Amino acid sequence: MIVLRFVPVFLSLGLASVQVHADPTQPAAPQVTSASAYSVDLMKLYREARLEDPRMLSAYLRAQSAVDSERDAFGGLLPQVTANGSYNRILRKDDTQREIYNNSSYSLNLTQYLYNKQAWEAYQKAKSTTEQKGHQAEDAQAEATVDLAKRYFQAL
Repeated sequence: MIVLRFVPVFLSLGLASVQVHADPTQPAAPQVTSASAYSVDLMKLYREARLEDPRMLSAYLRAQSAVDSERDAFGGLLPQVTANGSYNRILRKDDTQREIYNNSSYSLNLTQYLYNKQAWEAYQKAKSTTEQKGHQAEDAQAEATVDLAKRYFQAL
């Protein structure tokens, strides 16, 4: 147990002794790196910006939220189904008799409005909002792309 505690100390002393014995008069060997290791093309930057640019992400999420709202509004136009069920068991005891009554009831209700003005207007409003948010997302993406291209060519 004690030996295991001293092993890191001996290893670090060994590394320190190797560093002390290095010849300070010889320059360190130059590291070879190619320019292609650091080069980034515009398409790679564009792909990264689509995933990380907050303007593009927020515009995309707003558009996605509008699509979800449109689906919710469309649900108001669909038929509404309600199902109910119940089961009762009654036990009645007297001194001489014992009676059990079982009762069950089920119901299924389907409602479809021929014309529901409120639901139709809500759906139309949600559709136009979805279209508007989609165009705003496209505009934000175009704006971010132009900004990215400007910064890329300024850096060159």
